[in-house]
Amino acid sequence: MNKPVNWKARWIWIPGDPSPRNAWVAMRKTFPLPAGGAAAARMHITADSRYVLWINGTRVGRGPVRGWAWHWRYDTYDVGHLLRPGANVVAVMVLHYGVSTFQYVRGRGGLLAQMDITTTTGSRFTVATDRTWRGTMHPGYDRSSVRISCQQGFAELADARALGDEWMFPGYRDTGWQRLTEIGPAGAKPWTRPASRDIPPLTEEPVYPVRLLRTRVVKPVHHHFGFHLKPTLLPDDDTQNPRTIPGCGATVLVAPRAARAVLYDTDPAFSPANKHVYLNGKPLAWTGVTAFDTCGRCAEVHLAKGDNLLVWDFHTTDYFNFYLRFSLDIPFEPVLRAPFHTRTSGVRFATFGPIELKDAALYDRITAARSEEDMAPFTSYLRALAPVDAIATDVFALTTQVQPASERPRLEDPESFLSANDAATIVYPAKTGDVELLVDFGREIVGFLEFDLEAEPGVTLDLNCFESIQDGVVDFTWGINNVLRYVSRGGRRTYHSLVRRGFRYALLVLRFPAVARQPARLHTLRCLLNTYPYIRRGSFNCSDALLNRVWEMGAYTTRLCSEDTYVDCPGYEQAFWVGDARNESLVNHVAFGGYELTRRCLLLAAESIRRRKVVESQVPSGWENILLTWSLLWVLACDEYVAATGDLPFLKLISVWVKKQNEHLERFVTSDDLLSIHAWHLLDWAGLDTPDDARYVTHLNAWFAESLRRSARMARRLGGETDAQRWEALATRVTAGINAHLWDDGRKAYRDCIRADGTPSPVFSQQTNTMVYLCDCATPERKDIIAGYIADAPCGFIETGSPFMLFFSFEALARLGRHEDILAMIRRTWGMMLERGATTCWETLPGFEPNNRWTRSHCHAWSSAPTYFLSTYQLGVTIAEPGARSVRIAPQPAGLSWAHGSVPTPRGPVNVDWRRPLGAFSIRISLPEGCAASVALPSDVPPSAMVSVAELPGVHPKHDGALWRLEVPAGASVSISAVYV
Repeated sequence: MNKPVNWKARWIWIPGDPSPRNAWVAMRKTFPLPAGGAAAARMHITADSRYVLWINGTRVGRGPVRGWAWHWRYDTYDVGHLLRPGANVVAVMVLHYGVSTFQYVRGRGGLLAQMDITTTTGSRFTVATDRTWRGTMHPGYDRSSVRISCQQGFAELADARALGDEWMFPGYRDTGWQRLTEIGPAGAKPWTRPASRDIPPLTEEPVYPVRLLRTRVVKPVHHHFGFHLKPTLLPDDDTQNPRTIPGCGATVLVAPRAARAVLYDTDPAFSPANKHVYLNGKPLAWTGVTAFDTCGRCAEVHLAKGDNLLVWDFHTTDYFNFYLRFSLDIPFEPVLRAPFHTRTSGVRFATFGPIELKDAALYDRITAARSEEDMAPFTSYLRALAPVDAIATDVFALTTQVQPASERPRLEDPESFLSANDAATIVYPAKTGDVELLVDFGREIVGFLEFDLEAEPGVTLDLNCFESIQDGVVDFTWGINNVLRYVSRGGRRTYHSLVRRGFRYALLVLRFPAVARQPARLHTLRCLLNTYPYIRRGSFNCSDALLNRVWEMGAYTTRLCSEDTYVDCPGYEQAFWVGDARNESLVNHVAFGGYELTRRCLLLAAESIRRRKVVESQVPSGWENILLTWSLLWVLACDEYVAATGDLPFLKLISVWVKKQNEHLERFVTSDDLLSIHAWHLLDWAGLDTPDDARYVTHLNAWFAESLRRSARMARRLGGETDAQRWEALATRVTAGINAHLWDDGRKAYRDCIRADGTPSPVFSQQTNTMVYLCDCATPERKDIIAGYIADAPCGFIETGSPFMLFFSFEALARLGRHEDILAMIRRTWGMMLERGATTCWETLPGFEPNNRWTRSHCHAWSSAPTYFLSTYQLGVTIAEPGARSVRIAPQPAGLSWAHGSVPTPRGPVNVDWRRPLGAFSIRISLPEGCAASVALPSDVPPSAMVSVAELPGVHPKHDGALWRLEVPAGASVSISAVYV
């Protein structure tokens, strides 16, 4: 634990806009050290939104971890070994998003840094951020780049010609840089309570590609355009909430002659801005393009000579991605200008708005305009876009909308760059296009790309990273601009990407300027694997090799989905979805024992109650969303964490938040004894009837009852009997309400909901009935009925639709002792993923995604259920008392002939090795100090068996009429053998 910092530093920022969009700000401070140098130095640093720190040109670290502004975190580094006598420099790149994301709530730009130094002579002094620091908006990063996705920040477009890495070293002349402005002390708003980082730094493990899959020469669609919608149409919206855009966009396309062209919608599924487009007053007719490595859809357009008016109507749908992007395949260089602007103004686009959404007639008049003159009546709504609001370069379009050329690329040593060696892959300029290389890293990874490139000035390297090649066809990661552009400064240089990205495959395109004469030399390409620094404490092996592969796949998926919080996936979102994290934490606990990450996540989620009175769906996020099932799963996760760790300080902190949430929800329990609340009611990617405005959602009420029982258990651990009885009584009421109003006697099942108008839903589902069973909300006779629905859906029922939902199905089946069914479903579902080359668990199952895609995210830890269930039930280890004072060991062979492995606990690993030779069963157990065990042999060990215990002469197994049982003292190692008689 770091000591509290005596902050002398001030928050600083560049003069001007306190929160510029996509701002890459370089800041530095030069200071001297006496001849003896430093004996020790500690750097404390944080920034809004993110930073990368260098000392004398050596990269030290990056941060901070995500958090709420009122509890912002800072990092501490030991840096004395990087200092030297004479001039030293601290260099920091601050990336300020200037928008909210799914990991960050927009604040304002700022840097806070303080280095406390002790010299070799014992003197002490401090280097701290203040107005003497210098900074500049880094000229080498294109601020007009497109968002990576609505969940993340901005695509990385770097031009090393503008500014290299020399500013990170002493001796660089920064006299042309600005003096920075002081915002205030460490506790200045919005960062009112800086706190030290609560988890260790993430890993940076180099991973190299394993194979070069393809090389070719390609010709892209060169003309691509776009612009950001919020600056002019929603200028005051700092959230990432879905919004309808109240206005239109327009440009005048000037054609030197009449021509046919094709307009491509780069990403229709995730950015609907091109939904309604008009050319000279007529709507465009879109046609779909199904191949993965071309754009999503296109429209043929016929341009007249001279001015052609393109108008977009944005107001007909909700948006998460607030930008427009399109490409033009056109036989000449297009000239675009904003209406009522000249070509020389440099303004290409304008918007008309904001316009009242209900004013349909005005939208119709604007979109019917056939010429610029027809737009004249609407100039009061005209807003020209600033250059930074126009998207200048669309690397995703340039790498996906391509045609292969007949020319063969010329390369020497094409595979040299795949590993760390002294050779290089030599790439020669092509005559008819750009040179494309497709590489496979062999597995899903997440981290920071790094490459060593030697090239002439102006040579461009574009990268597009994606997750899947499906049936031999590139499946680009639609909906995410997982791209990077680097423009060479000349000579040999290493570039370290500052944006974290998840992927398996990388498409590299080398573009040579027309004047290029020399080939480029690509020395290396690698990714620094960046995850939570788990220790691999858990293991599992059994007689079924497929199950072993599935266990490993789930553990690895969970690692990739663990960074400064649990995240849903390393590619698309990198968002901490609270409900996903409940299941992810259980997998972590058996595979790694990383309980400290679970603790951090649960407390971070609790702080969202300050904003919305219940835990939000993903935090900290600009999407202020309530997915109430996720709020309730948070309660379960808190209880399960406490039950495993016995963390009493955590329980005291979290119980306050649990009570606040319960008291708020209690207000929404109606006279029907059911919770009725407007929220997103997702449970599974399937056709459940659970609309946001439903009066009563059955699975939600079941979860509510269960969360109340868990709340009661946590209250009792603190001696809060009054609260415990209150929550239990409310749980009993809700359970009664479920059975009184949501059961259908004709279908012998619980319906999905009661709709807003009071009518019972006609929809029945496996999911709803599984939840009622799992949450102990069914009457005894009904529980026996719905137990049969968990694995086998009756005719007409909605069937389980995702690996996430199967986690709960497995929990219910485990209670029923149907372990063979669980293993059969694991083999079928996760075996299918492995058969298709998966290295991580998929988010969805085939049939859910359009265009026959196998899945959306190819790495999603909500789908890692098998790892938890194999360790918990087949190996057979569960924690029985908080803090692992005791564990239960009860293997469920389910047809396996042997299994061995380890399950981590807060006291150390529990090691189990069991065998089932014909007519016998044996098990070897090793316990950590302070941890005892209650052992139950499998149910097929008969009462007549001869059971013996080695190494513990005082321990005598007994048969209780159902199972052989024995108690093993703490810290013991024991061998138990049963011979069937």
